[in-house]
Amino acid sequence: MSTTQLLAQAAREHQAGRLIEAELIYRRVLSSEPEQPDALSNLGLLLGQTRKFGEAEQVLQRLVARAPGYAGGHVNLALILHQQQKFAEAIASCERAMDTVEN
Repeated sequence: MSTTQLLAQAAREHQAGRLIEAELIYRRVLSSEPEQPDALSNLGLLLGQTRKFGEAEQVLQRLVARAPGYAGGHVNLALILHQQQKFAEAIASCERAMDTVEN
């Protein structure tokens, strides 16, 4: 299966609430493509949904470090930071997302 097909399958699982299955697929993609931005972004969100905020933050920090122009990564990181009540960092992440869109 291609990366695109795997990500589509993971998205379907994620949207259907089958989080364990979705997480396994995201991690499968990342095992062969460690910097795949959509897999990192969606895994970060999923980890946040399951209240694994520390791990979610690490995954999303990894994403924005490797793909600083990926606005969705900054937005998702801001969401996770906000959930941890790290408000100043969340605002900064939102600002970085806006900067990527403006440039």
